[in-house]
Amino acid sequence: MAGRPRKPSNILDISGAFKAHPERKAARANEPEVVGELGDAPDWMTPAQKSIWREIAKEMHKNVCGEQDRQQFASLVLVTERIRKPDAPIAAFAEQRMMLARFGLNPADRSRVQQGKPKKDDNPFAEFGVN
Repeated sequence: MAGRPRKPSNILDISGAFKAHPERKAARANEPEVVGELGDAPDWMTPAQKSIWREIAKEMHKNVCGEQDRQQFASLVLVTERIRKPDAPIAAFAEQRMMLARFGLNPADRSRVQQGKPKKDDNPFAEFGVN
């Protein structure tokens, strides 16, 4: 059995993992960042697939998926379309569940991509010199 998949740095950063272990951020300094927005569905998709694209994109967390993730996101859309058909193969459900997890779109993985909450001792006005 393989080990746990490596979590992307942007997800670790959003969840506050680097605050607890700043040395880990330095070790990942050369990783590519999320660039741009996911955007609209590609022109080659059918109207039904474009509808699924919009549906899933609305559920995405900010700063998790960018323009460089469009191919993988398109795969998720196609798998989702497949499982919505009455004769969907059982393997498609497992494939979709795995892909949803990679994007943080299931209950267990959603907790791993939550936006960090400010600590009680964090002063949101500190940058303005207000205590």
